[in-house]
Amino acid sequence: MIKQPLEQALLLLLALLLLLPFVWFVSIALRPQGDLYQIFPSRLTLENFPAMLDRVPAIARHFGDSFAITGASIALTVVLSITAGYAFARLRFRGRDQLFWLLIPTIFVPHATVVATLYLELADLRLIDTRLGLILVYAAWQVPIGTLIMRSVFRQIPDELEQAARIDGAGTWQILWRIYAPLSMGGVIVVSLISFVYLWGEYLFASTFAGDQVIPMSLGIRFFQPTASDPTFTFNVAAAAGLIMFVPSVVIYVVFQKWFSRGVLEGALKG
Repeated sequence: MIKQPLEQALLLLLALLLLLPFVWFVSIALRPQGDLYQIFPSRLTLENFPAMLDRVPAIARHFGDSFAITGASIALTVVLSITAGYAFARLRFRGRDQLFWLLIPTIFVPHATVVATLYLELADLRLIDTRLGLILVYAAWQVPIGTLIMRSVFRQIPDELEQAARIDGAGTWQILWRIYAPLSMGGVIVVSLISFVYLWGEYLFASTFAGDQVIPMSLGIRFFQPTASDPTFTFNVAAAAGLIMFVPSVVIYVVFQKWFSRGVLEGALKG
């Protein structure tokens, strides 16, 4: 009788400890500059958000780059993951399993080990500092984990559906996009969420392959740092920009939480 309340109290305490840094960060973004070093602000204000636009007028363009690159990368990742996952799960061809298990270890390759090679390839293609260059890199980086998830999802769909469709004269592409893709929506949402979490705040590839013409928000946040021409620095304004950058992640998770849970329950993350 006593054990369960103690466990719940411990979990509640742990949750509060984990939330404390975020609550403090939000309070910094919503407090006046003069209250920066106070434990409790004298009042809450939204004045840091207009100040954010005054300090970095191009912040809207940086957000636009982030949304465009992230959205296109997720779309390309999902299409390629569905196609590859179906091929590895349902098609029969020589070396299928060997090729799949050669693909999977690329999930664990450290980013830093491939930066130089990718830079040379993008430079040869004249895709340095372009949205397309980042989109291709991001999609290529996310496809292996997406393929693993979609393969697991497709393997759980009964073979009878495909057999019945082939008897009715459906081709491979029709079976994939009209039967398997709709039935695997939970896995698609999981792939999209995993990709979004990684891509939205990605810094290493963005700072290496872009930064002059294309500036996603993960790079644009640096403009809130003091410079030689503008040595002033207001941490409140920078925190407001960081909070705005954090909002899409929260919205995406809240909106698709049901789909994410459904995808996990369907076994999308099982081997």
